[in-house]
Amino acid sequence: MTTRLSQPQDRSALRALALVRELGVALCLLFCLVPAGSAQTTLYWDINGATAGAGGATPSGTWNTAGAANWSTSSAGNVATANWTAGSHSVFSAGTDATGSYTVTLGGGMSVANMNFEEGTALVTANTLTLSGAGGSTIDVASGRTAQIDSLLAGSAALIKTGTGTLILGSNTFNSHSGAVTINAGVLESAKTDAVGAIHNAAAVTVASGATLRFNGNALYNIETIGSLSGAGSVQHTGLANFTFKIDGAASTTFSGVISDGAQNLNLEKNTGTGTLTLSGANTYDGTTTINAGAINIQNATALGSTTGGTTVASGAALQVQGGIAVGAEALTLSGTGISNTGALRNISGNNSFAGNIVLAATSEIQSDAGTLSLTGTINGNAASRGLRFDGSGNTTVSNSIGANVSTLTKAGTGTLTLTGSNSYTGATAVQAGTLSFNSIGNVSGGASALGAPTTVANGTIALGSGANTGTLAYTGPGNTTNRVINLAGTTGGGTIDASGSGALVFTSALTATGGGSKTLTLTGSSTAANTLSGAIVNNSGTNLTSVVKSGSGTWVLSGANTYTGTTAINGGTLRIDADNRLGTAPGSATANKLTFDGGTLETTANFTLNANRGTTINAGGGTFDVNSGTTLTYNGILAGTGTLTKTDSGTLILGGSAANTHSGSVDVNAGTLQIAKTGGASAIGDSAAVTVASGANLRFSGGSSETIGSLAGGGTVDNTSGSAITLTTGGSNASTTFSGVIQNTGGALGLTKTGTGTLTLSGTSANTFTGAVSVANGTLELGKTGGVNAIGGNTLTIGDGVGAASSAGVTLLAYQQIPDTAAVTINSDGVLALNNFSEKVDTISGLGLIDLSTSGFLTVGTSGGSSSFSGSVSGTGTLIKEGAGSLTFNSNINFGGTLTLSGGTLALNGTSLTVNTLRITGNTILDFGLSTASILTAANVIIDAGATLTVTNWVHLQDYFYATSTFTQFGGPSATFDVRGVAPQNQVAFTGFSNNYTTWASHDRQITPAPEPATYGAAFAGLSAGLVLWRRRRRA
Repeated sequence: MTTRLSQPQDRSALRALALVRELGVALCLLFCLVPAGSAQTTLYWDINGATAGAGGATPSGTWNTAGAANWSTSSAGNVATANWTAGSHSVFSAGTDATGSYTVTLGGGMSVANMNFEEGTALVTANTLTLSGAGGSTIDVASGRTAQIDSLLAGSAALIKTGTGTLILGSNTFNSHSGAVTINAGVLESAKTDAVGAIHNAAAVTVASGATLRFNGNALYNIETIGSLSGAGSVQHTGLANFTFKIDGAASTTFSGVISDGAQNLNLEKNTGTGTLTLSGANTYDGTTTINAGAINIQNATALGSTTGGTTVASGAALQVQGGIAVGAEALTLSGTGISNTGALRNISGNNSFAGNIVLAATSEIQSDAGTLSLTGTINGNAASRGLRFDGSGNTTVSNSIGANVSTLTKAGTGTLTLTGSNSYTGATAVQAGTLSFNSIGNVSGGASALGAPTTVANGTIALGSGANTGTLAYTGPGNTTNRVINLAGTTGGGTIDASGSGALVFTSALTATGGGSKTLTLTGSSTAANTLSGAIVNNSGTNLTSVVKSGSGTWVLSGANTYTGTTAINGGTLRIDADNRLGTAPGSATANKLTFDGGTLETTANFTLNANRGTTINAGGGTFDVNSGTTLTYNGILAGTGTLTKTDSGTLILGGSAANTHSGSVDVNAGTLQIAKTGGASAIGDSAAVTVASGANLRFSGGSSETIGSLAGGGTVDNTSGSAITLTTGGSNASTTFSGVIQNTGGALGLTKTGTGTLTLSGTSANTFTGAVSVANGTLELGKTGGVNAIGGNTLTIGDGVGAASSAGVTLLAYQQIPDTAAVTINSDGVLALNNFSEKVDTISGLGLIDLSTSGFLTVGTSGGSSSFSGSVSGTGTLIKEGAGSLTFNSNINFGGTLTLSGGTLALNGTSLTVNTLRITGNTILDFGLSTASILTAANVIIDAGATLTVTNWVHLQDYFYATSTFTQFGGPSATFDVRGVAPQNQVAFTGFSNNYTTWASHDRQITPAPEPATYGAAFAGLSAGLVLWRRRRRA
């Protein structure tokens, strides 16, 4: 909806809008056109009074505050002119007619806020022009115009060059203007005619992108000094003389533009002040670069211009490299150690390269803070005795030569210095911290190498460490042998030698340890060649000890008569020795942790004994003993720790002595022999240790002491070679393992005891021949040798210890015939012998436990004629066979659904009941019912082989019973008929006191019994036959 005002209201509103518009214009004129903080007047150059224009094409005149009135307030120049008002804004000129060249001569010192050069080519000359703009003085030169100021510039206001035209600062007078100089557009050109500056030497100069600072003086104008340089524009030298552009001041600035020169060189000099000038543009100047103070940071490959000029860094100053650049062959001269000892040449970050030759004008430092600085030019001193120090946490690579005028080479800082050139420096080498990597080394007086060419032992000595810092010497070459000395120079900081070359690194001279304090020598690297220290490793003193650490995956050989008394730690790779003293002087009394392992290998190449006082510990990373073929290493001290002991190579490791080891870690015998020679009952292996004896390896007991371990696995040989009977107890860790090797005793008897809840499986194709007793106190012993090959060698097997729950200890067959036929088997109340459907023969059985015949297992008892007395139970549907001349006595009720086969000897029932599915008599056997209490034998089927007899003894009428509840037959022959006597099979059963011809199978209760019954009870039987049948059936039930 549109609302319309009435006519009077419309006129009032219009007047109000006009007032607001006029106020806005005034405010704009006040605040938009006048610089902030100023109340300046804009005056236009005009020499012809009220006549329009400036006074012609060349309106030259005098700039005065009195006298000549050459300034107009009108941009058209059509009002009366006046004198200059100090601090005004000057515009050259009024109108548009000043198209030529004209001169404005200052009649005295003038003060100007801002200047605009819009018409013609103006020259401002004479006296002093003071820039007084409150927010800086802007000098704008219009496009296509050139203006020149030869007057001396003064004042402290910033000079701000705008407009795309050119402003020239000329004359031979030094400008005293002290403000900053900013070139936002166009060109600011210094065209001085003498060695004076156009810009104050403390001025902060900014050259914006697209703008230019140009030096274009005559042959006398050869220097300009400013306070700082920043921006992204262009700095040019086009003058007639070689020119030095100096930058002083403490400010740190970045100039990303281009510095260039013409026929004459521009020399860039960072002269005084602690600030850093960062150059990131692609500069092309051909002159030199000099850094006398502060730093120049280059972030472009050509930031130092072309490579013809070279760069010099004075003492206390620095050239910094950054940004991943590749500097060409820029000659570089260094002096000193840089700013606060951070390097005269300093790699700030990134991977940068510098291809120029480096000359040391004094002892100097090169530092890499981060990334890698690659130096591919030569390095040498300009005279003798120039020291060279590399520092920093970054890396440095020198691939060219370091010359003979370099007296010492020092590596400091945590980074890596890599030397791959043929270096001829003759002084000492020190690795105070970090890593010095090299690919060649020679003897003293042996010529150039990556580590120089020393000619004396002192200069050839390589110092490792400084104070608490550790220095690392890292070899990457094809193999070198040297007589140069390694000196452990640190106090608590040690030294590291890293052998990671393709060939062996060998030091033949004794080491020194001049640093006071206890320290560590670390031998590391990936090379598996015979890297060797054949000289002695020593202490600094009796209290300042040296220790040795072997780390890394490679190999080091110690072949010297070492006298160090610190510890030896083998934490990686292989440490190879051939005598005890290679590990230093042994302690005078037993001292723990003198030799420790945490992932490494001790390789021994000769027969010797480790000193028993050298306490040895295998830490969590484990430890390996590599005993070479045909040699024996003996250790009679105390072995401690929790890590895995591994035995490799075909030699023998003997663990002896009379003190028990406290080592509780696993034991892996991968090759050769681990011989346990502890005496006096001392243990060598932890009770919970997992022991693995690999195929072809041996675990040998020679000290006559029994041993307890956690578990046994592998496929090697376990042997008791001592003259004493001992027992190996295993299983306490409750682990389940398989041992497929051979357990034997070539000396005294070796017994085997299984403990713990796990399963030990004895498998393999070769018989175990040990003769000691076997006991299964808990868990399961599985017998799984090839069928018919004994898994148990001895004649005594005890299953269960009578303490645990029923069937908590067991022997289970995994193949047939695993136990010697002569074995006496005891099955205690918590034991079970499980046939697992296989057959087994033993001599005797006893105990209160269980025989599990499974569904088709066969257990033969009495094989060697022994007599058994069994009070346990039998389960399953398999077969229990009694053979041999001995007896089998059941002292408990037996009831199983399988077959009981009697082939000889005696089956005795000691007041018990025996119930089976089938009773088969295959040989002449005695069935003894005992005399004391009633015994009952019940079989569904009774089978007797032709020619076999069963003699029943101690049978008492109405007390003992013998039932065939289903069938009574002769095997392959006739079946019995009820109540018939004198024929087979009845007559093959004889009761003591009766003729076998009187044996019958009674139809009324299916009892096998003698008949007629004796006269003493015959009459009674006739009168009571019905009642007797009922009574017998009740007993049977």
